[in-house]
Amino acid sequence: MSDRGAPAGHVAMASSVGIYAIGIVLQKQLALTLPFALIAFWQFSISAAVLWALSLSISRQLGLKTTHLIAGLVWGVIAPGASLMINMVGARTTDGVTMMMIWGLLPLVAPLIGPLFIGERFRPIIVFSAVLAISGVWVGVGDRTALGWSTAGGPPLVATAVLMAGCGLVLGRWLNRGDVSWHRFAALQITGAALVALPVCALGPGLSPEPLANSGALETLAYLVIGMTVLNFLVFNFALARIPATWASIYTAFNAPFGAIAALLILGDVLRTKDVMMILIVTFSVALPHYVEWRSNATRRR
Repeated sequence: MSDRGAPAGHVAMASSVGIYAIGIVLQKQLALTLPFALIAFWQFSISAAVLWALSLSISRQLGLKTTHLIAGLVWGVIAPGASLMINMVGARTTDGVTMMMIWGLLPLVAPLIGPLFIGERFRPIIVFSAVLAISGVWVGVGDRTALGWSTAGGPPLVATAVLMAGCGLVLGRWLNRGDVSWHRFAALQITGAALVALPVCALGPGLSPEPLANSGALETLAYLVIGMTVLNFLVFNFALARIPATWASIYTAFNAPFGAIAALLILGDVLRTKDVMMILIVTFSVALPHYVEWRSNATRRR
């Protein structure tokens, strides 16, 4: 494999980012009228069943160590489980463009906390990028909040969801270094997400899917299951196993532009020139250190 990784990994990672961004916007659309825990429970539980069926069809035995089992489930509890449920709560009072502008910060989380937990090298350029990207988000979010498109309480919840998703990405990097199949970790991750959604749903709106059916949301739920969860987490784990982490992070920098376009088309949110400029600043800022890292590694190998 070259220093860029396998071409299939790049296609998978780019697809994952686009699929996921659209899914976050669709989750927001559902969360405006339906209980967030109900959406999460059915999305994750159905997806977990499908992923286990696929995984067992590929490898007909479980073959899981206890440490891998626990780690995979904990990964899913953190992200996408708790992360996306918190995001849906914040999304109720945050417009789609603002929400995805904040999600654009996701690639910065892993480089900032990775050195603390999995021994990755800390790079000073990350601090510069973080300051520039957060400044762009701060200006963009503040401006849209001042215009009444978001409340003051929604963006901090979305930012918390992004932080948890970044922690999940760090854990994913560590787990995918091991000897467990990428499809098995995808199944474990979504099972963990379903487990954290179960008690929240049971204590709140209950487990009945009737509200989803009555609201005409089944088509959207189908995308959240088939696209955002099953397909996305399969190709995401596939990509992590086949391309360098720096390239994976470069692709995730496009969460913001992909998501903003989805918010414009699906939710009808306003996307102004100023918003586009802030999104481009965020995208450039979070992609820069990862691109520099890749170029540096490629040069050393020559």
